[in-house]
Amino acid sequence: MNANAAAAVAGAVSRRVSDALSRKSPALILGGDCSIEIGTVAGTLTQSKNVGLIYVDLDVDLNTPDSTTDGALDWMGVAHLLGVNGSLPALAALGPRMPMLGPDDVLFFAHDNVTEPEREIINTCGIAERPLSQVRNDPSGAAQSVLQTWAHNFELLLVHLDVDVLDYLDMPLAENVRRNVGLRFSQLMEAMDVFLTAPNFAALTVCELNPDHGAADRSTLMTFNDALGRWLAKSV
Repeated sequence: MNANAAAAVAGAVSRRVSDALSRKSPALILGGDCSIEIGTVAGTLTQSKNVGLIYVDLDVDLNTPDSTTDGALDWMGVAHLLGVNGSLPALAALGPRMPMLGPDDVLFFAHDNVTEPEREIINTCGIAERPLSQVRNDPSGAAQSVLQTWAHNFELLLVHLDVDVLDYLDMPLAENVRRNVGLRFSQLMEAMDVFLTAPNFAALTVCELNPDHGAADRSTLMTFNDALGRWLAKSV
């Protein structure tokens, strides 16, 4: 659904990210759905061919129009970055190379909702992962293990944060109102405090946040925004 519109937005994101990184400035992308990560990656690839993506999301977004009857592109973004069979050329070919990323360039963090076709891709391609159960037990330790091993392989490191990774009952800001699943906000903060201190950190993409959710006085949103400011301060 709406592939051309999604590609246009991702293309605009790509240009802005490329401009920011060309000035040696980390990029902050505040977006709608997860398909904007395609633009973040495409823009980063104009500055370096050695790019890693930490995907903090309850989903892994490895679906394609061929593997699901749901036409929403927001859970197909990583499939298009990897050029999985069935990906739409308008999105998969957005960057300076195709596929934009290889399986070794992606790490899934805190995921718990994986379809059978997605699990087959992860297992077949050997994509790195730190599942929700592992992250929940020790958020900071799980994040540290990523930086001390996998993340060292890349010149530029991207962090994708889908707010849907949060338990909606603990922090009701996500577009998807899944309850009693995901990370508590304090657990997410522990992990993000680690990720954004990585010496090769280049960009943070935040998506799927619905400002109309949460408290009517916007205090829930302000709590998240305050944390976002602290995370970014650590990255400078």
